[in-house]
Amino acid sequence: MDILRHNRWIVILGDLGSSKTTLLRWITFIFAELALNGHEKLVLEGEDCIPVRIPILVRIGEFATWLKQYPTKTLIDYMGEHTWDSKRYCHDDNKNVLKELIDDGHTLILLDGLDEITEVGQKGEIVDLVRKFVDEYARGPDFISAFDDRMFHGTSVDYCCHKIVETQPPSIPGGNQIIITSRIIGYQLYPLVVEVYNHAVQVALHSWKSHELNIPERVLTNFLIDLACYLHLNSSSGLIDEFDIKQLCYLILQQQGLSCNHKILREYVHKLTSLLDYNIGIFAERGLQIYEFLHLSFQDYFVARSLVKGSPDEVAKRILTITIYPRFHESLLIAIGWISWKWSFDDYDILPSNSVIFITLSNILDHPYYPKWMQTQLKDEKRLSNFCQCLLQNVKEFNDKIQTNQKSIPSAVYQELWLLHNISTSAELIIDQTLRIIMRSAKNV
Repeated sequence: MDILRHNRWIVILGDLGSSKTTLLRWITFIFAELALNGHEKLVLEGEDCIPVRIPILVRIGEFATWLKQYPTKTLIDYMGEHTWDSKRYCHDDNKNVLKELIDDGHTLILLDGLDEITEVGQKGEIVDLVRKFVDEYARGPDFISAFDDRMFHGTSVDYCCHKIVETQPPSIPGGNQIIITSRIIGYQLYPLVVEVYNHAVQVALHSWKSHELNIPERVLTNFLIDLACYLHLNSSSGLIDEFDIKQLCYLILQQQGLSCNHKILREYVHKLTSLLDYNIGIFAERGLQIYEFLHLSFQDYFVARSLVKGSPDEVAKRILTITIYPRFHESLLIAIGWISWKWSFDDYDILPSNSVIFITLSNILDHPYYPKWMQTQLKDEKRLSNFCQCLLQNVKEFNDKIQTNQKSIPSAVYQELWLLHNISTSAELIIDQTLRIIMRSAKNV
């Protein structure tokens, strides 16, 4: 009870079966009994005491069920209508009395089970309604709420000049008090970020199934993967209009082999784009016929899923090809997490193939920092000699067209190489011979 003396806004977190509900019912019983017997204060240890407020115990799960019948209502509207195990325990004659007590600031509101909302779309709505209720009705006698920026009062940008305004404690009569419980310890704590994203996506996809779309989850997942890649490469804002998303959806579903019939594909496109209006937690309409992923992290997650498709060697090539692009860094981190999570040691605990190593070395030459790399890493004659041999081998393969996808070496690389000739006499000789061979080779092409 001592926590009630010092805190107006209380959140209790605990594992499933840790007696959170029992605790709230016990607090409700204590305060209800005192109020019924006309007591104004609850005496704690010593001379400490707190005012007796009228307890109102609400189960959030039953509020969510009631809200489906009355979608325009709020939490204050539910007071007096609230139930426990689907049974109302407040007569119609008294339901307005509770609202008046809340308005006057004489209640202890106990909201049990914020975690009991199972639908992804409704969860955000309920949390928002609870927040608005706390902001409006769970204020102190000085009218400061849990979300009031007057708690940090001051106009100076210097934090040293800010003054923290302390609200009056609940041990002073006046103002409602609130306790909220939720289960958190019982949730699985995922060791990798990708597991958190994957869990959120699977929950959302499960919600899609309830809309009877009749599209396999595999196709839905691949649609979101291709959509994320398209936005990553073609839309810096992450936005796409309705026309483009329908065209893209049609092509993706066609590539997935869902159907060869134009009419059937159009029907699936209509169903899928209509489903986005339900705002199920991954991808939805943000404005007038404008769509995007609700969080950039979801887009990064699905791009990562595209990176880890195929054999280990294909994945390695794909990842190395995009390592120099900053926009892919988050997706790369998620992709590496996916590999660590999903792959067996036989898949990735091996040396990369020569082609993967060649891609890595070629990407160094594409990176804007390669001049600095050459200046700092090629001062050793042995390393310089090996680098020049690689250049000669690359030129030979390019001219012989042994590898049709072989890139030519940028001319700036040769310029940077020539700048290294002052390292030593032998280094100058190595560089001079290398450049002469390359020039003769170029003339013979």
